[in-house]
Amino acid sequence: VTAPFTPFLNSAPPYYINATPSASLKSTAAFGELYWDATETLKWTAGLRYTRDEKGVRDRQMLFSVPVGTPPTATVFNEFREDETTFNEFTGRFGFDVKPGWFDDSTLYAFYSRGYKAGGFNPPLDRSLPQFAGTPEVYDPEFVNAFEVGSKNVLAGGRAQANLTAFYYQYDALQVSKIVARTSVNENVDA
Repeated sequence: VTAPFTPFLNSAPPYYINATPSASLKSTAAFGELYWDATETLKWTAGLRYTRDEKGVRDRQMLFSVPVGTPPTATVFNEFREDETTFNEFTGRFGFDVKPGWFDDSTLYAFYSRGYKAGGFNPPLDRSLPQFAGTPEVYDPEFVNAFEVGSKNVLAGGRAQANLTAFYYQYDALQVSKIVARTSVNENVDA
């Protein structure tokens, strides 16, 4: 190797490593569902769930930067971030099914359900950089309001089946991941 190329042997562009030596999750929940046969053909259902998610993280971002012409030993280590957060939510479902007696066996149903997914920690970032402006350390939980109506039918003495379902999902704070400056961050959007 000739002298003009020597600096390139000891240089590299900076790169990031997100080190997470520990992450914890403790999730507990209690769930119950009640059924009420209002008539011989009409049944109501109601369910409730309580969820508690405890999350913790110990992490840091390491920027290895080796300037041109220097030995590959220059490193910058940020301090570890140690953080904990807790998410508590009630969710559930409510609806009915009715047997109208149209065919051999038929059921009409309608349900509303509310679902939840806990938030979490974004990776350690240099929030002074413009590409990370507004990126939260902890992103929010995600919720879905789900509406469903449908019909299940058995025909021709059990030789045929015809089912039809319509549903609509409304998301609040949908968790979306994106790649920004060599790392993945999460943000919340409605959908």
